[in-house]
Amino acid sequence: MTDSLERTVRQESAARGADWVFVHVPKTGGTTVRSALRAVGEDYGAAWIRRGHIGAREHIAAHGRTEWDELETFALVRDPFARLVSCWAYGLADGSSFRRGVAGFREWVAEDCPIPNRYRLDVGPGRRLWLHEPQASWLTDETGAIAVKTLFHLEELSSSWARIRGIVGRLGELEHQNASRHGPIESHFGELERAYVLERYAADFELLGYDTRGGAADGLGRRRRADSDSGTAGLR
Repeated sequence: MTDSLERTVRQESAARGADWVFVHVPKTGGTTVRSALRAVGEDYGAAWIRRGHIGAREHIAAHGRTEWDELETFALVRDPFARLVSCWAYGLADGSSFRRGVAGFREWVAEDCPIPNRYRLDVGPGRRLWLHEPQASWLTDETGAIAVKTLFHLEELSSSWARIRGIVGRLGELEHQNASRHGPIESHFGELERAYVLERYAADFELLGYDTRGGAADGLGRRRRADSDSGTAGLR
């Protein structure tokens, strides 16, 4: 890891006295959390505001595994079906046209979800991730195991906000930011689109526990029963 990136990563947390790190996975509602963290971040430096999507592996490289495991680390995760639709809608909203000329979500999926190169994010030296890469790419260590202590589910963010406050300390009220407009999620999925998501995001379904029936109104945001009895999934 380069010296400049290491300094940037460490400024996010323990180097400035904080004992927590928020790992911001793209298109999981993380902008809402980051907005609320701004006031807290002023105490530790604003580098984490400027550089948005550093992965757990890069944090571990900067801090060392022992220090990383001692920190309170957390992230937001999201139903993979809803997240892919959100990526598509985001591309339309900012004018970049992820679609590259195709007319709608289903056509975009049929083209293997192409997006412009500027949405291939530099998360660390030698590692760049597309905006719509599996969430596991940001959350796992070199062995493929989840390396973030607490995963909060976007679908339950309001009820989990008190727990996030418990990790960070002083936080304001929850105010949703950067909301995308895309209509009912289930309206975007037929059999082909569902099969695409299940294959592309197989690691997310396995590690995050979301129900593979997502893409239908009765499955979106649901998790397998073993993972759904609490507001967070504390996976290691």
